[in-house]
Amino acid sequence: MRPYAMRLDPGTARTLSEQAARLAGAGEELSRFNESSPDLASLCGIETAALEARLILSGGACSRVEAAAQATLGGKPSEVYLSDVSALSRLETVVSLGESRIGARIAAFDAAAESAGSEELGSFIGLASGVIGLLKSF
Repeated sequence: MRPYAMRLDPGTARTLSEQAARLAGAGEELSRFNESSPDLASLCGIETAALEARLILSGGACSRVEAAAQATLGGKPSEVYLSDVSALSRLETVVSLGESRIGARIAAFDAAAESAGSEELGSFIGLASGVIGLLKSF
């Protein structure tokens, strides 16, 4: 075993496999949100988190951890690099930060909707729908 790697036992392998798959999906979702709705992502303040998630995912740590975990679960002894486990931990932090910022923005929208009259909110939704429809027609 290399000093910068750890051997996986089946319990740890199962946990890391589930965590890697969950974080890869969440990181992809955060990145897709930023790419598909950059203005809304900017409003939520998640551009940097989404970029960092994309960079971590492109580094392949999730894939390597999941592959090593699956090999261990298949009966083949395997190791995982500590740097990959560290990247998973960082991805978890980045995704959590993105989720909390999105949650805070949704809460702010909800509070604004409660304080505004329903007519103002309806006008805002109508205006936003009109702008989106206009942009799609070009």
